[in-house]
Amino acid sequence: MSKPPGSRILTHAVSTAVTIGVGMIPLHRLPRPVQTGYIVVPAAATSAIMLLAFQHYASRSSLARRADRITDEPSRGSSMSTVSQCALSLAFGGVVAGAGAASICLDRGIENLLRRRGVPAPRVMMGLASGALMLGVNALGDRVPSSPEDENAS
Repeated sequence: MSKPPGSRILTHAVSTAVTIGVGMIPLHRLPRPVQTGYIVVPAAATSAIMLLAFQHYASRSSLARRADRITDEPSRGSSMSTVSQCALSLAFGGVVAGAGAASICLDRGIENLLRRRGVPAPRVMMGLASGALMLGVNALGDRVPSSPEDENAS
């Protein structure tokens, strides 16, 4: 079941406008604590969500193993150790933190490049470019069927 065209247009317009506005924010000129939060909060959230998912999976697996013992069915094997779960969660958080830090450096680099090229309002151009990319991604997303039922309906 797909959205009616009117709601898709509104969704695309809002997401494009928000993306343009966010694209005009100079990340490298934000106060240091805000930059730190921009890097640390998503990284910590990624690590926490992954750890919670591992724990949820482990608790479901232990219930399945108990059920296997009751029915005398073979066990499915052991799950990942807690240390491995923590290490993997922290590694993914580190990747997200690295991406956040790199995006601040990239933001500075793109703005400086546009200034050297003589672009009169580099932040506005960066915002418009971000919005154009978002609009393109949304348009491509509308062309891709979201499920096999959608594919059969066309």
